[in-house]
Amino acid sequence: MAYGTTAGSFYLLDAQTGKVLRRIEFDQPIFGGITAANERYYLQTLDGVIHCFDREGTTRWRYDPYAEAPQDPGSRGKRQYCGAAIAVLGETLVAAVGFDLICLRDLGDNVELVWTRQKPITDTYLPVGVSLADGWVYASFPGKDGKGAMVRIHLTTGEINDQHDVIQDQWAVLTPAAIRDGVAYYCR
Repeated sequence: MAYGTTAGSFYLLDAQTGKVLRRIEFDQPIFGGITAANERYYLQTLDGVIHCFDREGTTRWRYDPYAEAPQDPGSRGKRQYCGAAIAVLGETLVAAVGFDLICLRDLGDNVELVWTRQKPITDTYLPVGVSLADGWVYASFPGKDGKGAMVRIHLTTGEINDQHDVIQDQWAVLTPAAIRDGVAYYCR
């Protein structure tokens, strides 16, 4: 069993006994769920850094999307913060970080940036949930204005067709979509 805490601790437990097998400390809280896939654990700390651990809790890699970003208070490109779980399909990962969506490829002991979609809707929409299915990314946005959106993004290219892949003016979409037989189901 794996879980993260708002105090910034990542725990691996023996599911049968509850014994702590590994505890890893971060300088940042973990708000999103831990994603288990490919015999690995993926998580994101509040500062937007994406971490990958093997089953024993050994770090395989970490990716900081804002390592080179300016940090001055007036900068629009500064670090953004997050709390959403990471979606994984095969070696492909998509994370919601601040206003942005970031697609990565897990290369084993390293990671590769595939694409970044900066602010897929507008400044008033933060992605809170991501699902992957059938070559698409489905991202949900609650919006600040009481209205939300669901966006479908091509998984390999990061492209969006605004006429066919964006549903706006939905009431606060708060959860990742469940995809069944090519249909996206989501709460609003």
